[in-house]
Amino acid sequence: MSLRLPSLTALLLLPSFAFATAGKAFDPATDTWSREAMEDGAKVVKSGPLASAFLGDTSGMKPFTGAHQAWFADGFRMATYQAVVLEPWTNSLGRYHVTGQELMRRSLADALNGLKAWKGKVIAPQPGVAATGGDFTIYGNVHQFKNTANDVEYVLELVGVDSAGMVQFKLQDIIGSSGTAGIAVAGASALQNSNGNMLSAGMAMAMAMPTDRDQFEFYNLAGEEIARRVPSSIYSADKLLTKGKGDTPHSPAVALTTDRAGLVDSHTEAFGPALSAQVAEYLAVVSDPKASDHDRADRLRDLGKIGALAAVPVAIALIQDDSVDNGVQENAAWALGEIGHPDALPVLEAAKGVDKFNLKAATTKITEF
Repeated sequence: MSLRLPSLTALLLLPSFAFATAGKAFDPATDTWSREAMEDGAKVVKSGPLASAFLGDTSGMKPFTGAHQAWFADGFRMATYQAVVLEPWTNSLGRYHVTGQELMRRSLADALNGLKAWKGKVIAPQPGVAATGGDFTIYGNVHQFKNTANDVEYVLELVGVDSAGMVQFKLQDIIGSSGTAGIAVAGASALQNSNGNMLSAGMAMAMAMPTDRDQFEFYNLAGEEIARRVPSSIYSADKLLTKGKGDTPHSPAVALTTDRAGLVDSHTEAFGPALSAQVAEYLAVVSDPKASDHDRADRLRDLGKIGALAAVPVAIALIQDDSVDNGVQENAAWALGEIGHPDALPVLEAAKGVDKFNLKAATTKITEF
């Protein structure tokens, strides 16, 4: 996929609504989308817990082992529980899903199953499938705060609840591809795309939207990181609390104050008026045959990052229209993969004249991620 830089026209098309306030998580109910709005929350997590409706009161959370912020109940013991359910995760983007969240959840389930106290006890039901018989449930929420040519990163939130509805732990962590491995992948890709020109490679890494080849590697890195960091935090807390040693952030268990149903992925979209209006403006550009192919492609990429379900029928129509520019069709396929709705699968599988890797990557995202 060719690299596309934003034009002045594209910048002028941005709506006039207020962007997210610096230092807080992106809120789809009140904010409009931008890369800056997505990244603001991570700046807070590195120094203290990010205020979270999902976790509730996070005032007692402190840095703990591999997790950036965590809290454990005094009586938390892994061996107490015989059946652990890792429910399908929600996300704080108001999206249908966040690309990579299912991969990370499966990676975490496999890793938790590898711990001695929970060996073979952890199940991760498919979205929409009710799990029965669990005496401990772990709910998860994902803030995606970076999705660039250099990184795919998230703020992950977990809350563990026993069968009596008592919260036994809360955890908030930054998971993703940053660091040597992620930069090496991006650098190699950028250098290849720049024909060996180091200046061009640097520009590509700094400014490019990610290609699917980069992204899939980044998703795998995030999955590996979550499997390494989170189980070690839970295991370490269990050992320290059992022995009564260390400075594990802890206090008595607290009752879950939110409806459990609200902690499980509902596979719905929840955009507020400002974000909905932004999506409508972008769709107007994408649907306008008089708009430049450059601007239509850019807006398709943005709609994919936003995860707007309203873009699905429009992107499908573009892929099916032989008169549409091939670059626009490739970006339509990318957007459909990011949005993730299964309605797009038949069209992606039957499409002709569109880059086969893009089509395969989009179907993989929908079916696997």
